[in-house]
Amino acid sequence: MIPNAEQLRAISQMTRGDLGEIRFPVLLHALAVHKRTVVLSMERRQLKKEIIMENGIPVDCHSNLLQDTLGKFLVARGAINDAQNQETLSKSATTGKPFTDIIVADGLVNASELYKILQQNLAKKLLDAFSWRSGTFQVSTDLPPVDSPLKVRAPQLVLTGISKFAPEDEIAAEIEALRGEKKILINPRPPFPLKELRLSKDHKEIVGLVSVGKTLDELEAESGLEKARVLRALYALAVISVALPEDWLSTVDALPDTDFAFGVEEEVVNGSETRPPGESAAPAITTAVLAAEKTMTSQDIETLRNELMEAYLRYRKQDAFDLLGIEEKATREQVEKGYLEFSERFAPWKFDQPGLENFTDKARDLFIAGGQAFGELCNPETRNSLIGRRGSAFAKHQAIPEEARNAFTIKSNLLDSETQFKKGIKLMKAGQYADALEQLQFAHDYEPQNSVYRAELAFCRYRKDPEIEKAGALQELQETVRIDPECGLALCYAGMIFGEAGEFGAAEPRLQKAIKLMKPDRRPIDALRQFKAAEREQPKKKRRFF
Repeated sequence: MIPNAEQLRAISQMTRGDLGEIRFPVLLHALAVHKRTVVLSMERRQLKKEIIMENGIPVDCHSNLLQDTLGKFLVARGAINDAQNQETLSKSATTGKPFTDIIVADGLVNASELYKILQQNLAKKLLDAFSWRSGTFQVSTDLPPVDSPLKVRAPQLVLTGISKFAPEDEIAAEIEALRGEKKILINPRPPFPLKELRLSKDHKEIVGLVSVGKTLDELEAESGLEKARVLRALYALAVISVALPEDWLSTVDALPDTDFAFGVEEEVVNGSETRPPGESAAPAITTAVLAAEKTMTSQDIETLRNELMEAYLRYRKQDAFDLLGIEEKATREQVEKGYLEFSERFAPWKFDQPGLENFTDKARDLFIAGGQAFGELCNPETRNSLIGRRGSAFAKHQAIPEEARNAFTIKSNLLDSETQFKKGIKLMKAGQYADALEQLQFAHDYEPQNSVYRAELAFCRYRKDPEIEKAGALQELQETVRIDPECGLALCYAGMIFGEAGEFGAAEPRLQKAIKLMKPDRRPIDALRQFKAAEREQPKKKRRFF
């Protein structure tokens, strides 16, 4: 659905619902617009996700998928190997220290790189939900303790998710509500400034046309884009309330009052730092203060960046004593000294210079957290309460038997898409296509962004019943290539299906592209050779080769 202001308000107040009726992009946008601080829990068959939002900003996401755990994610990206992951998990279980702290302390990944990976991991878990077309959701205001320093801008996430993963038929059905003589216009009071978003070329094209008012038919005729690309870009902009039909604009007063600007600011969902909507950068500092700062070398900048990021990654996990590096028996003078040293290290103006501009917001967060910690430790009542909580936590950890702390194992209830995928491939090679489909479908459901899983699933469907499934398999493989143009396997399988049907003109260019992308895999090379031989011998006869 493309929600209007009243629908957004109603959706934002829902406590439960069906994801087949209220799709995830709309639900996420509604919670973001109304700045809800909630836990959004979603279930689809065996898969579960729990998204934590603070003031409408996604800051954390938990799932029961093994590949979503940070350790597996680091291994998949080559940042660490499996042995290092297992050793770090064991250390974390034994000592009670966070996994991320150990990774940095052991020098496996530096703090700046780890932050980027954490952002990518969070974005991946959130983007997976854009492919859900069924399931249920619940919204609760009973939040668990949140120690994540991450922030992902919801409207950028919606744009990215719809642009990559929204099904074509869903978009076509929803966008029909905008067809007709009514013009589509830029919302003069959108919930988020457009300058906060990183727009694709397609989005910019549509925004430029809609800024002067166009009907859907005019957009399709004048944009120069394929119809499917026009509809996808427009749908994404409409869902986040940037582009609306002219007869809806009377409802925009119900949306939060936000200044609108057409500037485009660099912003990345997969792996960059984000600033919450409405927040400005840290205040500018005077030329005199800048001049007083020591000229920094590239090594100084790198050291300062890593020091900042190491502190930033753990600051929400720490209490006031740990944050300021102060002992429980510290005097008032020692507390003041610790606070002043902390404030000097992370003063935001230190980072307002070339090479550190993107870290100013994080320095500000730390600077503010230091002030709050100082206030907590200066108040005898809150300080004594904190000391009591620290003692209880230590006693609880010590009460765990030593053998239990040392015998760490990964939770057995985590779903493992890789295992399901391997089972599916083995069954498919054995010709057991029905059983293979079940396993491959599970793997794809668990990791919808994995283009290899998607390609194998489509080809298995074709193998099970070539005559009936050919068109659907080709459509799914084409969609896989749209999402991931570097997926040579999808091109290879599409070429093989066309070749088996005797459509050699369609098969050859796909196989040629697959050859380049799949080196040193010889499957597309062998397929192309066999099809060329068949074309010379029996150019009009359809054959099955594989």
